[in-house]
Amino acid sequence: MPLLKRDPELAAYDSMPVMTPFIETPYTKVSAHWMTWQRSPCADYEYDWSLCASRVGVKEGMKVCKELFEDFNECIFRNKSIGRFHAMQAERKKQGRPYLEKPPMDSIRTWVKKDN
Repeated sequence: MPLLKRDPELAAYDSMPVMTPFIETPYTKVSAHWMTWQRSPCADYEYDWSLCASRVGVKEGMKVCKELFEDFNECIFRNKSIGRFHAMQAERKKQGRPYLEKPPMDSIRTWVKKDN
């Protein structure tokens, strides 16, 4: 029996966890959010992408909903944000610009008392 070939268009889904309940019970929905991003700031991005992908299917979802998927991944991993931060740090170093002074310690509210 020949092995089935993996569709290269579905490679983006390989890193995403897929959990389905073995037995459906009334308590299943209690843990439904455990393997999702629904309890995070990225919940809206995940919802938009999953709604779009569920309408067109898995194969077409990566083509049609590409922008939504990229926004969702950016929210999770912050690759573009981190890249921008490193680019700004490199430019600051290249121009030889000094860093801003730290604010005085009394301007920061902390709950830990320090003995001086």
